[in-house]
Amino acid sequence: MPFNPILLIGYSLQQQTCIENKIFIQMDSLHVSLLVLAETKK
Repeated sequence: MPFNPILLIGYSLQQQTCIENKIFIQMDSLHVSLLVLAETKK
């Protein structure tokens, strides 16, 4: 299998985006639970 830098870069970018999306989703759910907590404490 020949080394293809373009494919490699594309793959690593895809992985990066996947990781970032997971972090964003976790932040979103954390944000939602914090909002819910704030609402219930009122």
